Amino acid sequence: MIDCLDFLIKKNQYEKEDIDLRLFRMIWEHKKIMCDRIRLLSQYVFFDEKILRELIEIEQHAYTAFQLIFKYTIDKKHSFALLLKVKKIYEELLSKEKELYPEIISIYKKRVDWL
Repeated sequence: MIDCLDFLIKKNQYEKEDIDLRLFRMIWEHKKIMCDRIRLLSQYVFFDEKILRELIEIEQHAYTAFQLIFKYTIDKKHSFALLLKVKKIYEELLSKEKELYPEIISIYKKRVDWL
């Protein structure tokens, strides 16, 4: 995803081209569904509230990135600052997910092994 954003930033410096919103919406929806799944799973497997809060935060940041891309497509000036902001959001999301999902999987495996 980060490589795609780098490409878009470089390409849009020279050509003003519309961006397909579907990819960004799909990423947000994926984060939302994952958050919902973990919330549902937490009814059966105990997850720390911190994990649930971080998942909600990831979902909210993905939605913010989607909104910024939407704004970018509407803005006639095509502000590069918006693209750079979206890239930063996705870099932070990637970093958080790399820490969070192994922890979630570990907790789940311990619980399943116990059963």
